[in-house]
Amino acid sequence: MNLRLKTKILESGKPQIALAREIGIPEPILSKVVNGWIEPKADLRNKIAQALNCKTEEIFPQTREINKVKTQ
Repeated sequence: MNLRLKTKILESGKPQIALAREIGIPEPILSKVVNGWIEPKADLRNKIAQALNCKTEEIFPQTREINKVKTQ
């Protein structure tokens, strides 16, 4: 689980489904990102961070380019 991402979502006060709609992805995909089942590509990481008003590195500190799952 990405606890940093989950914490930022909770701090934002936005329901997870509202965040998913805001960034233009299905809620189940966001849920998989939060739970660590998939690692989003850079563009989606940036959208999530922007929607949560934080830096990408705050919620995705060490992302690897290997084993990325296409999320869009």
